[in-house]
Amino acid sequence: MGKPAMSVNLRTPLSALLLLLSATVLASPRSAIVVDIGSRGPAQADEIRRIVVAEVRAETQAADRLAAGYVDSLREAGVAPYGVPFSAPRVVLLRRNGRLLTGSSGMALSRGGGGDLVLQFRPDGHQNAFPTSYRQLLQSVFDTARPHMNGLFRMPFTGGPVRVDNMDASIGDRDAVAGGIFLPDDGTGMPAIWFPVYTAPETTAVNFIHTLYLAYMGGALFQYDAWSEGFARAATMTTVRNPNALPAGMDMEFIGQVVEATYDTSAHYDWYNQPPLANDRFIAPNLKNLPLPPGGSLGGIYLMRYMMAGTAWAKVTTEWPGFLSTFLQQYYADPSIGGNVPALVALAQSTIDTLNGGPGATVEGLPFAEWYRRQYVLNTTVSRGKKVFVQAIPITFGLGGNDFGVFAIWVTYFETAAGGNEVLLSGTCFPIYWDSTFARLFTTGQDDRMDIAAAFGSVTPNLPDVFNVGSGPTQWYRATIDLPVLDQIARAILPAGAIATAQSPAPKNFYGSVIGFDGAKVGGDPNVTGKVRLTVLPGGNSVDAPLRNGAFGVQTNLLGSAPVRVRVDVIPVFNNVEQAPVHTEFMSVWGDRLGLVLHIGEFATYSPPSGLVAGIQAVGFPVRPFEMSTAALLGLPSNQTLVARWKQERFDYERWPSLEPFDVGEGFYVRMPTPAPGFQVSGRLLGKEGFLPVTVALQPGWNQVVNPFPNDVSFSDLTVQRGADFPTTWSAAISSGWLGTDVFQFTPGSPDPHSGVPEGGTLSPASVFPAGRAVFVRVLVSEGLSITFRPGVLGPAQDRGRQWRPPPTWTGSLTIDDYR
Repeated sequence: MGKPAMSVNLRTPLSALLLLLSATVLASPRSAIVVDIGSRGPAQADEIRRIVVAEVRAETQAADRLAAGYVDSLREAGVAPYGVPFSAPRVVLLRRNGRLLTGSSGMALSRGGGGDLVLQFRPDGHQNAFPTSYRQLLQSVFDTARPHMNGLFRMPFTGGPVRVDNMDASIGDRDAVAGGIFLPDDGTGMPAIWFPVYTAPETTAVNFIHTLYLAYMGGALFQYDAWSEGFARAATMTTVRNPNALPAGMDMEFIGQVVEATYDTSAHYDWYNQPPLANDRFIAPNLKNLPLPPGGSLGGIYLMRYMMAGTAWAKVTTEWPGFLSTFLQQYYADPSIGGNVPALVALAQSTIDTLNGGPGATVEGLPFAEWYRRQYVLNTTVSRGKKVFVQAIPITFGLGGNDFGVFAIWVTYFETAAGGNEVLLSGTCFPIYWDSTFARLFTTGQDDRMDIAAAFGSVTPNLPDVFNVGSGPTQWYRATIDLPVLDQIARAILPAGAIATAQSPAPKNFYGSVIGFDGAKVGGDPNVTGKVRLTVLPGGNSVDAPLRNGAFGVQTNLLGSAPVRVRVDVIPVFNNVEQAPVHTEFMSVWGDRLGLVLHIGEFATYSPPSGLVAGIQAVGFPVRPFEMSTAALLGLPSNQTLVARWKQERFDYERWPSLEPFDVGEGFYVRMPTPAPGFQVSGRLLGKEGFLPVTVALQPGWNQVVNPFPNDVSFSDLTVQRGADFPTTWSAAISSGWLGTDVFQFTPGSPDPHSGVPEGGTLSPASVFPAGRAVFVRVLVSEGLSITFRPGVLGPAQDRGRQWRPPPTWTGSLTIDDYR
């Protein structure tokens, strides 16, 4: 047991099915509910309806219940007001005799934008008729919104009648996800909208307009949620925030609450833009077969995907108001590209160039393709493996006592399986809290452990006021929360004390963290300060937020209910003299808050010193690749992509394509058929030497990991964390029996006489954590460990004794179900 298992067969053949699943162009929208109706025709409309209702109920029941739990959690965190449901209208496609009914032919009066939709309601007395007042409301919503919808989305792909049926009895949990259903063909050759009855007219308006936008695209719906749902949600956000686009008497404040709670994540988009969002559909196809999880689980990540996608496209429309209409006009001429992402991305660049009046147009300061690949929710790659997503929510109400940096931290832990299915996992996480010097913080005992059940876990730590110097300004700071679960990890970087505290309860609305320049630091050079400047474009009005200990915050009226484009600059100040900005970003924001993580030098391209050699090798990269397809990242066809990683829980190697994509800290065996001396990886740096260490999660047994920095890291520049214990040195962890004595690195052997390239090699002890080379580390404790690579950052023996632990206290929540 002194060395890890060495044998790994990378020559596993790939089936034709897997090759088919990796194809770019698909046949139908991935998230649509597809219902087989056999050979039933228009004369059997009632029977078709019964079949569809039964299928939709089965499909949406679990999702709807989980959504209700999610919204309840948002309400408890003060994010969503009571009375605001989360709804995501669905698309249903019927399949007759093996052929999808896409609505591309039939009762069309016009095609490609030549005519309006005409709503047709059932007469009074019909089982699917709406109450008269509700029918009038729906018609009024469409009549008022239609001019704005036609301008924003252009004319519908297929004009003509659309039947609108009352299906409240069938899809009617009013806190449900299924806020409306669009059928391009309801089996009679006619498109249809099935819609529930909501109590609030504002909720009715938002969800009906959303469903209408799906009807506008009709038979030209994109084949990915990231595009169809993203477009529809961005357009809905734009429409319903315009009081002239809604019937008179609507409560615009309530409309704003609906949008902020269930559509718009621009306030914290930067925090939530994480790889687990990527998939070819938002709701995993196996969700309907899952038993309802107990304990208020959020049931996966799909609700965040809906909100992030709409917000992503709203960023584009903020900068280019004519984007959707101009794009769709060109797309409708050839909707066959609806599943071809490279073609869609090229069309998007062409669209903004047209609106710009010439080439070189950008989105948030980037060419469209570059901007697009940085938005994980728009990535349609199905990447397998376990994943951890973290959602941090600032708590700004009910603060008291020593409350300084209170955040709700929600974790979603799941595994993506074949076909985009998602398994809701359970486990235990020991959150690790760090201050801006990367000294470990200990909050109340209940926040040192997070139990995850049915994919969901949460803690609500109060990040303490560790830099309190008595008088002077509040010493807020950049706090880092690492959330390891076995060998997976997520991270939140938050501005502790810079939003709202018990002593300063009025919430700031422009806040965040900076990595690479801390500004004014406690114990630092008093002549060095800094600021983060928010400038509204194109007007130029600006506000400065003081930068202290890597965090900033300020209250400003420059952020309001209207979408704005802004420039954000990180500005050093030396001896009271402003210097040139060391970092600049452009972004679009919709609401009255903006939380950021500004990472100086975040995006980089890594080139291994010798590239990738032919044959087998053990590698890893210090950047999180933009490209989530392993085959595309390595530049190989699928049938030549041979990659594996040791999985202790299987006591075997997991092989691609059943393997997670490359990520920082994770090592892999790779076999290249030929050398790739110029190999490069473009992506995000997760750490920054001297400012931000990187933590790697280890499960019990052998772990195949890689140094997360581009240079060798000494064992003396690491700390080891076990549960809620204080960090310790690498050598002390070995002495305590936490870690095996040696770290093993792989050296390829001689070329195989048949293939001409190395097909094996040897494992030998390493004297450092080498850059770019995967190594094996053995964990000897049952709960696992985490190791933190901290080159240039003070270690536990040098941190001025500031590992901070609060006095023993206990806090909790109590829910009273009945009081008499």
